[in-house]
Amino acid sequence: EAAKAKNATIAEQATAVAKSPDIAKARAAFATLSDEMIKLRATTSGTRPSVYYCPMVKKSWLQPKGDVGNPYDKSMQMCGVLKEE
Repeated sequence: EAAKAKNATIAEQATAVAKSPDIAKARAAFATLSDEMIKLRATTSGTRPSVYYCPMVKKSWLQPKGDVGNPYDKSMQMCGVLKEE
């Protein structure tokens, strides 16, 4: 979808996640993708996912408002705080 929308940066990052050879590299690529998606979110209006942040891994992600679902570390699935609705 990012490629169709001519957003090369997000398309590249999504491809990096999809082609990651292992979970550690996928999580690292996901962090970069999340940063780009958060920037894109800031330019949109209407219904948007919330921004969450994990202070332990120092990374953010998007998800629907509700229970935390930290994607960066299986042992810290509930670690994170709501930063923006």
